Amino acid sequence: MKSMIVVLTVAILALAPGIATADDEEDVIAAVLDYISGWNNGDAAKIAQYMLPDATSFTQGTGLAAAPFNQTALQNNMNNGADFNLFFRNMKVQVYGDTAVFTAYEVGNITFQQGQVNQGPWRYTAVLVKQDGVWKQAHRHASPLRTGEHQGNSSSWCHEGGARGSTRDLLALGSETRSVRPSLTSRAG
Repeated sequence: MKSMIVVLTVAILALAPGIATADDEEDVIAAVLDYISGWNNGDAAKIAQYMLPDATSFTQGTGLAAAPFNQTALQNNMNNGADFNLFFRNMKVQVYGDTAVFTAYEVGNITFQQGQVNQGPWRYTAVLVKQDGVWKQAHRHASPLRTGEHQGNSSSWCHEGGARGSTRDLLALGSETRSVRPSLTSRAG
């Protein structure tokens, strides 16, 4: 009888779709880090590898949603001076079968073609779907990390409860950093 229970348990686990493993979490992190390396290295094709064709996104600004991903336009912007220096801190992954939720703080800066600089950190959330063995973003959301009232400069904020500090201090608490730095020799364009 015990052997029958063991055989049934093994069969159910082997055949049950969508059971998450620790490998899935690492695979999601690897996919997201490879995705962000595309931004840092000026490679829109790499970014596209990790996005579903109908992916949606919410980003900072006044619109409800960002325009659909346009690989050609992004590559043109990158080739003409847009520069990204981004990495993630405090990465968390929750896997639900072939769907995952990735959350992190995105840190760094974005320099646009006209020279404007957008400085992080941002809260970053992505919903990923595993297709053909690859974790791809179905939706992403980035919004500035602001923990309270502004206190006079762009990096100093009043934390909830009135404690003063910087977002840098906040991000340093209990964090793991995995960064992908741009390589000058691998820069596209």
